Parts: sequence; structure tokens; C-alpha cells
Amino acid sequence: MERGELSGKTAIVTGAGRGLGRAMALGLLRAGANVVITAARTLQEIDMVADESLKFQEAGTLRKFAADVTSEKDCRFAPAKKIAGLW
Repeated sequence: MERGELSGKTAIVTGAGRGLGRAMALGLLRAGANVVITAARTLQEIDMVADESLKFQEAGTLRKFAADVTSEKDCRFAPAKKIAGLW
């Protein structure tokens, strides 16, 4: 994906603290997307992804929070809370 190709778009990436989720979140940011990243248990892993994202020029905006995608409450509440009014 080219830089800026996803400018103005927003993505939610679950499991973004490691593995494929981490790679997808960083790739989307590099392409200019605004990205909300989540982790179920700890913010430590997504804090490291957020720190790494600061290295990218022309990256989209990153928001992070802990959310368990197996919890209906988290799935309904968290995206609305983080996305509403951010972009």
C-alpha cells in the first residue's frame, strides 16, 4: 500500500499488540489511515505499537484502548467511545 492511499479512512484492529494485528495496524497507519487498536488484557503491548507508530511520517492518527472482543459490552461501547468525534 502506498503512503496516503488510505488518508481519511478509519480502521479498528483488534489484537494489535502482536503478530498479524500489529503488522496490520502499522501498515494501515503507514498508508495514512486513522487506526483504533485494541488489546484484551493489557495496554503494554499496544503502547509499544503506539510508540513505534511515531516513527512514521505522514501516518494517520492512532488511538488505543483495552477491549475484550469476546465481551458484547466492550464491542458495543469501546468503538463508539473512541471513534465518535475523533476524526
